[in-house]
Amino acid sequence: GPRCEGGQAIGLRLRRLRGLGKREKERNARDMSVKSSEMDYAVIRFKIPGVDEKKLPGYLGVLGLAALAWNHLGVEGDVEAAQLRSEALGALMALGCLSINPISTALDEAQGKAERPPPPLGSEQMLAISEDLSDSAKLELAWATASLLLNTNVHRVILLRDDGKVVAARGFFQKGVEGKQKLLATLSNDFKNLGIQASSAGYYEDRNQLKSSTLMAESTSIALKDAQSAVLSPVGKWGTLLGVTDAPKAIRPKDRTWISLLADKLASDLPLASSEAETETQAGVKNGGKAATTHTNARMGTSQGTEDASQDSSIVGANPGVFRALPLATGFPGLLALLANRFLSGTTPTESVTQADLVAFPLGVVLTLTGLIWSDRVKARIPVPVDLSEDSIPTLIFSPSLPDASYAKQELSWAWKAIATATRCKSLVIMSAGGTILQAGLAKKGKQGSGAPVEPNLGPVCSRALASGQGTYIPNLVLNSGRGEFTYLPEKTQGVLVKPLLLPGVDGGGAVMVLGTDTVRGFTSVDQAWVAAVSEKLGSTFAGAESDNAGSSGSAAGVA
Repeated sequence: GPRCEGGQAIGLRLRRLRGLGKREKERNARDMSVKSSEMDYAVIRFKIPGVDEKKLPGYLGVLGLAALAWNHLGVEGDVEAAQLRSEALGALMALGCLSINPISTALDEAQGKAERPPPPLGSEQMLAISEDLSDSAKLELAWATASLLLNTNVHRVILLRDDGKVVAARGFFQKGVEGKQKLLATLSNDFKNLGIQASSAGYYEDRNQLKSSTLMAESTSIALKDAQSAVLSPVGKWGTLLGVTDAPKAIRPKDRTWISLLADKLASDLPLASSEAETETQAGVKNGGKAATTHTNARMGTSQGTEDASQDSSIVGANPGVFRALPLATGFPGLLALLANRFLSGTTPTESVTQADLVAFPLGVVLTLTGLIWSDRVKARIPVPVDLSEDSIPTLIFSPSLPDASYAKQELSWAWKAIATATRCKSLVIMSAGGTILQAGLAKKGKQGSGAPVEPNLGPVCSRALASGQGTYIPNLVLNSGRGEFTYLPEKTQGVLVKPLLLPGVDGGGAVMVLGTDTVRGFTSVDQAWVAAVSEKLGSTFAGAESDNAGSSGSAAGVA
């Protein structure tokens, strides 16, 4: 079947998923600590193709410094005191604009650390998966547990089977348990004593609710001893998925949604995978004869909780209020000083003074507006969803090359269901140079009377993402010059997220995901992190299908 892989292919795919992709890791290493934050510190909202809008204040600062230098060097003879004052103010505000992006990044990181609880003190990150499971089941659990630890506020993820045995555990556990299989045995014994029923469901937002439940009947449990909040989600009739955090009320509604979605996915994948375990064992496919267990960082930061884990060592993180006030404290007084210098200096402003003022004034405006937004004095308007049904039809179209019963097709269906449930995505298209792989959700109507949607096509934005391997987020499509490319989306689509993904077996080995939303800035940083995780899983699925096809061809050749 499409899910029976050879040991070499499974080993490769497990290694791939443990890190969730080296390229993704390098690109997101700086941003992973802020994925829990949904704040947006950008002040310039319009989009210039190929330019990161968050860096625009810095670009303005560079242009301002260059213009001020040119204005100063172009003066013949002595430079007036008024001009020197204007140029000094302009240079100060230009440097302030240059600092906006790094300060914004540091504030994002500090906000993310504040919202996302740090690892427990004295803890060690571990991964343990039972040898009773097939390699394909280990593959599913490796991805699911890593994604939950990375993109939600849980510290530990535990999978409890219906027979009371813990078959998978990943996250931060207190030191003292020697060996990964010993971890599973200890957890199994703890939960057996707690008497948790399989396929349980529930959410306990704080320690008091936990104490009133059966979960805290045994306080010495290594998974629950320091627990402050927990969520249980049934994995069909197969078992229960448990997410635990050591911070109260830390598991957000969106976290609970994704935990439920992954539990549903495991409910459909694990029973089939488990039925293959005996066959794979007889065939000698045991992942190289080793347990799929390891200590891993898995883009989760340090592997051990440290004594200063709860403290931010950066200057910005330690003084966020001061740094939020800096742009306003620099820009607004700078504008007042410019006006005073121009009208109270007692002399008629020369052309050079006027030019220096014209350069400095917009820099001060940018700093002032940025400071107002950062200080929450100006509240952003809450985006209102628009109706996209006027010129669209609901679709779910797969590439004809995908067999109806293929695992890849099942994965694509789940990806659409999960993204549509957990985000404001209303349209999803996955396409490559060879054609459309999936078109789901609302699609623009085709020619009148045809009953078919407009066929997607690769435009400049998607082609650039496919070539560079870097995605693009257009939070306000109406104001973007590239909106004419997405003619296959409903006319009133408000925002678009383009995400490249590796799909072995398709033309060129690459494809792009195009997600449309009915809301301006409809995809938060958390949403984008989950889209990245889903794209990694799709890439692994297609890689497995390609390995299966290659293995089948090789076997046939050998028999021949």
